[in-house]
Amino acid sequence: MSKIETNTIAPSTGTTLTLGESGDTINLGSGVLSSGLAFDTLLETTASSSASVEFSLSSSYKHFMVLYENIIPASDQQHFFLTHSTDSGSSYKSGNYNFTIKGFEDDDGEDFYGANGQSSIQLTRYQVGSDTAEFGVSGVMYLGGVRTNTAVHKGGVHISSSETYTAKLNGNFGAFNYSGDTSAWTNIKFAYASGNIESGSFKLLGSK
Repeated sequence: MSKIETNTIAPSTGTTLTLGESGDTINLGSGVLSSGLAFDTLLETTASSSASVEFSLSSSYKHFMVLYENIIPASDQQHFFLTHSTDSGSSYKSGNYNFTIKGFEDDDGEDFYGANGQSSIQLTRYQVGSDTAEFGVSGVMYLGGVRTNTAVHKGGVHISSSETYTAKLNGNFGAFNYSGDTSAWTNIKFAYASGNIESGSFKLLGSK
C-alpha cells in the first residue's frame, strides 16, 4: 500500500491543504471544510452592580450561545431569569413563557419544576446565594432559530451550576419557549428576581 510522508504540514486556508516543503497541494473539495456550527464571538461583557445584562441578537446568525460565569446576585436568595424583546429592546415580552427545569443539590436532593404562561423564564431551580464565599450561576445556553424560525414557539435549552443561599451545590437543567408570537427575537435580557447582578461575565456567540 502506498503512503504519503512529509516533514511539515503548512498552514492553509479555504479548502486547499499544502503538504511538505515542495508546496504540493490537496484540494479537499466543497463540503469537507464547512462553517457548520462554528461560533463567532459577538460580544463579551462584565456585570458590576448591573440591574440586568442585555444582548442584541444579530439577524445575520441562526444559532446563538450564551456563556455565563459566576453571576452573583447583590441580594441573597435570588432566582436567575431570562426575558426577550422583539422590538430591539424597547420593551420585553411577558406573560407567555413556558419552561421546565430540574435542580440537583449535593445532598442528593432534587426537584423538578415546570410552569406555563409566566412573565419570565426561571433559570435556577434553587435560590442563589450572594455571600462572597459562594459562587454564582455558571453555565451555557443555546438558542436556535429565534431570529429566523417563523414558528409560534421559540426558545432554547440551558445547563448551569451555582451555589444556593444554604451553601449547597446546585445543578440546573432546563428548556423553555415563548408561545403565540411569530416575531423574531431581537434582544435577550438576564436579571435576578430582585436586586442587581453584583458581578460576573457573559459572552454571546453566534453561528450562521
